[in-house]
Amino acid sequence: MSLPTFPQIDPPLTREGSLNEIISSIAAEELSLSHILSAEGEKLQYVLGTLPGLEEAAATEEVLRVNRSVQETLSGIVEQQMVLSSKLG
Repeated sequence: MSLPTFPQIDPPLTREGSLNEIISSIAAEELSLSHILSAEGEKLQYVLGTLPGLEEAAATEEVLRVNRSVQETLSGIVEQQMVLSSKLG
């Protein structure tokens, strides 16, 4: 496995530029997490049969299985939020 290469930054970043890059990185991660949360909400709506155009909800077992999946995803998002918060500290 080879080592990663990083582009040469010219001119070198200042402290302010570095902080702007970190904040931009955090904002991009936050946007990604919001898309994941939205998808998880739609997954729940689908399985519960509350999306327009669906005729009925899923069976109880499937609802419980999807609920566990959503809980695991949300747990991961909470962990990621703590990491993002520590980047600013």
